[in-house]
Amino acid sequence: MQWQFLEPILTPPDLQKEVAGHPLVTQVLLQRGIQTPGQARAFLDPDIYQPASSFSLPGMEKAVSLLINAIARKEQITVWGDFDVDGQTSTTLLVSALKQLGANVNYYIPIRGRESHGINPDRLRQFISAGTQLLLTCDTGISEVDNIALARAAGLKVLITDHHQLPDVLPDAEAIVNPQFLAPSHPLAGLPGVGVAYKLIEALTLELNASLDLSTMLDLVALGIVADVAPVTADNRYLLQKGLRTLRASQRLGLQQLLRKAELQAANLDEELIGFQVAPRLNAIGRLADANPVVELLLTSDPGRAEVIATQIEGLNQQRKMLTFQVTQAATNLLERSSEIRHAPIIILHHSDWPGGILGLAASRLAERFNKPAILLSGEGQTIHGSARSVMGLDITQAMRTQAALLNGFGGHAMAGGLSLPLENLPAFQAGIARFTEQALQAQPVEQIIEIHAKLDLISLDLALVDDLQRLAPFGPGNPALTFMSTDLTIASARTVGKNQEHRQVTISDTQGNTQKVIWWQGAEIPLPNGRFDLAYHLNDNDYRGERELALVWVDAREQTPMEVRPEERQVLDYRHSKSPLADLQSLLEAEQDLLVWAELNLPQDFTGHTRLDLRKAKTLVIWQVPPSSQTLQSILEAVQPAKIALFGYSESIPDSQSFIKHLAGLLKHAINKKQGQFTPLTLAVACGHSLEMVQLGLRWLGEKGIFQFEKQSDLLINVKPGSGVQGSAFAQVNQGFKVLWQEHLAYQQFYLESKKDQLL
Repeated sequence: MQWQFLEPILTPPDLQKEVAGHPLVTQVLLQRGIQTPGQARAFLDPDIYQPASSFSLPGMEKAVSLLINAIARKEQITVWGDFDVDGQTSTTLLVSALKQLGANVNYYIPIRGRESHGINPDRLRQFISAGTQLLLTCDTGISEVDNIALARAAGLKVLITDHHQLPDVLPDAEAIVNPQFLAPSHPLAGLPGVGVAYKLIEALTLELNASLDLSTMLDLVALGIVADVAPVTADNRYLLQKGLRTLRASQRLGLQQLLRKAELQAANLDEELIGFQVAPRLNAIGRLADANPVVELLLTSDPGRAEVIATQIEGLNQQRKMLTFQVTQAATNLLERSSEIRHAPIIILHHSDWPGGILGLAASRLAERFNKPAILLSGEGQTIHGSARSVMGLDITQAMRTQAALLNGFGGHAMAGGLSLPLENLPAFQAGIARFTEQALQAQPVEQIIEIHAKLDLISLDLALVDDLQRLAPFGPGNPALTFMSTDLTIASARTVGKNQEHRQVTISDTQGNTQKVIWWQGAEIPLPNGRFDLAYHLNDNDYRGERELALVWVDAREQTPMEVRPEERQVLDYRHSKSPLADLQSLLEAEQDLLVWAELNLPQDFTGHTRLDLRKAKTLVIWQVPPSSQTLQSILEAVQPAKIALFGYSESIPDSQSFIKHLAGLLKHAINKKQGQFTPLTLAVACGHSLEMVQLGLRWLGEKGIFQFEKQSDLLINVKPGSGVQGSAFAQVNQGFKVLWQEHLAYQQFYLESKKDQLL
């Protein structure tokens, strides 16, 4: 990643006086083009901002007229939405508002696995037969030329509300409301589907002079804006600011149940929690099942029904996480095995068994990880379907448009889209879009740029600063979260956290000894910086056990070049037979500024130890416990490269081979019960305090014994499930090999404790 430092801008005194508070707030406003006190007031306070008229959207007058006539004549209105959060909230908002205005309305959201996006003609015919007179689309419809023609031929009136890019040929609808008709600079140009739906109801209410309380619907708008990653500028920012207020006090029973299942407090909801906790849950049901119950959830006043749907959503969300991980891992393995695919300008992969509902999530992770566009496809019939995610510099929908002759259909935004095509066209599509991508990106890999807003010292970070900067929220596209940096840091401690141990909690330290905790989302598998480094981070807060505390979020790190220490230059301190090892360790901690303790077992709670999973370079290394093998000791020394080594001799807590097997079996049962059966051998080795070789042979022992079955999912990841109970033919051989290795382990333990330190190292 490239760090780009934003230059300070001379601050006008009147602007600083108006904004007040920390000067950083005013600096950020200036960097984002806000230069006058009036502009600042409107940006910071939604009660001052003047939103654009709903009727500035082209087609709005005709749309309102259609709805007024339909309501007056009690015509059957069918709201046709989409299965993502934007579509769910759009549908809910329109159905709720139209019913309150006296309309005869029903709704339908396509089932992704059977119907995909848009309007399914067979399902449309069912609604036509059932008496639908006005078809009202939301978050969909702009590309449905044929199906809109089908509806019109059957005598239906059609009103399209959408926000996706305009196709070359527009459907023949009575009215189309889409902000894409506006100039990009218009304050309504970035509306998502739910924003268009809200503006439609706003205009309808004004025209009818109805007493409908629109503020109660802003919670839905907030959910849709964040979930659809809409720009947080102009009217979108205003609607999100207002919507968050409504959301935090929302009386929607279904939403309250959803938050309860997710263990979230409504009062704490912000754009980050919506984006990472609430939206994925709502999206999960649309990706893996039928999203229509979400509308019921958001409308119901029945506690029992709300409980049932919320429980279903929570279960599907867990399934979504597992499937996303599996597809992402499988795709990554394909990339690693093929240099041709890996070095192509765009990732395009197909597998017949990949679930269609999570392809977009997996593609997004691949695009972020490899910093190039990604398209994942699934299906084994004549037609395959997929999702695309892009990077800065490539409009993925435009890229697909260049290959339109090979596609059955496509659509989306600059950064995301969907497509379908005949399987036989896949090779030609891969070649064609690769050529376009290479030209668009000028044959250069896209380097992600991190904008650094200011350099801050750790000692200057506090909750008052967080509160001041939070005035600039909500953050998102067009108003990105602030990124700061601190320099000349070291890792004081680190541990993995999360239900699946996928995150890291890192404590950083500066040269003055100031420390600060940092959360590194999805950072468990990424190596920590060695030695001194600079850190880019977001500044936040969280509630820990009822106490509000400062929280930094890891963005990126830049290592400083460390000094290499030759083995012969190392100083070795021998505490292997110390009578007071804890006192000796405490003395070392007080005397040494850059010290790392290697300990995987038996370290008292008052001390922080590092395992093989979170080693870093350090001047002083403490070997607290007896290493399981000479290879393990060597790998620790190579990772830390210490100038000084302190040898201690605490023994492992697993006394014999039988206890080791029982302990290993317990860890595998935990993986089955809590981690969908997934584990890595190295993680087990750390948890046992044993060598990787010992753990691998122990796994073979348990497999041949019939206690467990193992399936390799990647070079690192293994899946375990209960065994058949039938002992394998190779058990005797494996058992003998295990006994031999255990004796070697015991012999090394004795050698470590009794040998001279120079001989040991």
